[in-house]
Amino acid sequence: MNLDTSGMGFEEDVTTQLMIESLREQGLVTSPFSGESCRIIQITPEREKISSAIKHGDEQSLCELTVHQQAFSEEDDTDYIPLHEAAIQNNQNILDHIYWSVLRIHFVSDRHC
Repeated sequence: MNLDTSGMGFEEDVTTQLMIESLREQGLVTSPFSGESCRIIQITPEREKISSAIKHGDEQSLCELTVHQQAFSEEDDTDYIPLHEAAIQNNQNILDHIYWSVLRIHFVSDRHC
């Protein structure tokens, strides 16, 4: 019985989750509201642009949006960060781009794609 309905294999799903967990453990993606039971989500325009670029597979826009560092770790109203959004898309390039963008933002001084 195959329970995978996302189009991703189990190994890819595990890898994606490990990528997200790794970034969270390193403090690279965190919720500014962690621990609060009631919160109001205010999604920034930059975060909305990132979300739109992910949904449309627009790698060039994602590259340009990396200057908005904080937006890559902002959660939306479903508690997803951009990396989560990229993980549920069927575009490995977008997922890789988001993952490496987050790492580049935190570890590389040259933030150009």
